Amino acid sequence: MGHLRSRLLNFTFQLLYNRFVLFHELAGLVVFGSAWSERRILILKGIGEHATVLDLGAGEGRLVDFARERGLTVTGVDPSPSMREAARKRHVEVLDGSSFAIPYPDRSIDHLVSTYPGSWIVDERTWEEIDRVLRQDGTVRILVGGTYERGTGAALRRWISMLVYGKRPPRSFEIPSAIHQGFTVRTETVRDEWGVAILVNANRSAG
Repeated sequence: MGHLRSRLLNFTFQLLYNRFVLFHELAGLVVFGSAWSERRILILKGIGEHATVLDLGAGEGRLVDFARERGLTVTGVDPSPSMREAARKRHVEVLDGSSFAIPYPDRSIDHLVSTYPGSWIVDERTWEEIDRVLRQDGTVRILVGGTYERGTGAALRRWISMLVYGKRPPRSFEIPSAIHQGFTVRTETVRDEWGVAILVNANRSAG
């Protein structure tokens, strides 16, 4: 059942990122409510206005837009032509690239962020690219998901989340062992008006 659910989930994501891109944000709002968009802002906390920030898997550039409203400069990267076109129509530039081929030179990024990433976030090739483009003192910040304990429709959203993912959101996070030794990874839980947001912070290990 778990394997079938995973295949269906990946198939649905492919549709929402391509043919049915217009329904991507709507699907997120149905499943996650207002937390879908408002929790994204958490990963911008503490980032200075002069930092070089990359949003990996930027979709139609919602986080890029949020950052711009706050005086920050964030560049988005996404492999989906449909998503990039949707971003363009919203006057947001999202570059062509993927987690396996980030269009940036070595050691050029101060902060790499990602919200609600797909299975590519635990792929070794992704972390090899992150390791390549991140500056020595750079950071990685990922919004994995969260719980839905409060607010309008919380009970229904918990049920939908369980139906879609088959389990509660993870309280821990592991990056591939082949690259793990190069980073210190910390899972952070932030209580908010909906429940608990789950963030992952990764820094280069000392030494």
